[in-house]
Amino acid sequence: MGEAELRYAQCGKLMTEGDVLSGCEWYDHYPITISVPEGIQVIAALAFDKFLSLGYVILPQSLKEIGNGAFGECRNLREIVLPGSLERIGGAFYGCVLLREIAIPDSVREIGANVFAKCRSLWRVVIGGGAAKIPSFAFDGCSSLVDLDIHEGVTEIGKCAFLECTSLTGVILPLSLRWLEPHAFKDCCNLREIRLSRHTKFCEGTFGDGSFPPDAKLIWRD
Repeated sequence: MGEAELRYAQCGKLMTEGDVLSGCEWYDHYPITISVPEGIQVIAALAFDKFLSLGYVILPQSLKEIGNGAFGECRNLREIVLPGSLERIGGAFYGCVLLREIAIPDSVREIGANVFAKCRSLWRVVIGGGAAKIPSFAFDGCSSLVDLDIHEGVTEIGKCAFLECTSLTGVILPLSLRWLEPHAFKDCCNLREIRLSRHTKFCEGTFGDGSFPPDAKLIWRD
């Protein structure tokens, strides 16, 4: 029995019904590792909400959906790898203040608003091209974000998606991007250079209303 399974057996239990993991009961007060068993397809909304003992999560290749708030405000969560089977992520990881990097796989077709909002230690983000839209407030307040990789296939970035990502200095937007909502990069005070397609459309007032910092340089990629 591995370390994660041993801690699981000794310290608490996961609550499951069929292929849905709905919550947990745990008795530790230190960062632990939880291994979600194969066969689980859904982690329900609020399943691990404010679970302060959670440090590391191992997700199964069977997982298809993570519900809203499933890992919300897990303030000691340091690492989680999203599997290639995943199709939908709700607003699941807001307030995970120690999470440092995340890669959203190409298999994901839908991302919920506020998904990684206020993850202030998050420095590296990869967003696959499976989801057409990066939703509103998705990375709001990720003040350590310096490495942002948005794959081709993304066509829309929502309102305030990267609000107050104050460590960003440059952004390369995909050529597939067609619509940028207002305030998408508002208050990114160190953002100096944005590379984007001439075909990307902006709503009225995009620049005047602070979608980008007023002194940011736009460089056309095509």
